[in-house]
Amino acid sequence: IVLCVAIIGCCISMALPLAHLVSIGTGFGLTLNEAGWIFSATLTAAFVSRVLFVGFLSDRYGGMWALFCFSALQAAMVALLAYADSVYMLYIVGIGFGLGYGGIFPVYAVIIREYMPPQEAGRRTGIVFLFGAISMGIGSWMGGAIFDAYDSYDIAFLIGVVANCFNLVIVGALLTKTRPREPEAAVA
Repeated sequence: IVLCVAIIGCCISMALPLAHLVSIGTGFGLTLNEAGWIFSATLTAAFVSRVLFVGFLSDRYGGMWALFCFSALQAAMVALLAYADSVYMLYIVGIGFGLGYGGIFPVYAVIIREYMPPQEAGRRTGIVFLFGAISMGIGSWMGGAIFDAYDSYDIAFLIGVVANCFNLVIVGALLTKTRPREPEAAVA
């Protein structure tokens, strides 16, 4: 249940740039194609993060610490996105955001593996990811609704940072109060 609540905060924050980064780029005067390159750089960074950093951080420090690191990076980049004032800043923040968000979703599966019995992993992963998917829909919609109301994404991004910080508080509490389960002995 706690992971379901935690994923809400990070996925609301995650969806805001993912759904609106191209629109932000066109707001800076870029063509759709040029703004798409910023989005491509973000997704490439997310791929690199998943391939290189999820396993490394999870194996070395544990899934919960990895989630805390990825989520903190994502929160910082979403906050910076509210203050981006140039195309170059959009690229930098987009790449940093990609590195953060790229590791978040897969590391939840690692955490479930570390903390839950193996026979529960599939069901619990599905439930946690369902909460994440719903939250991403809420975050995407919220960004558009706030932009339509205020002609700016700044408030939406700051709300996303607050939601992400809510996630960080939950993950931080879990880090101090829980321990991963001991792996079961292999049966011959």
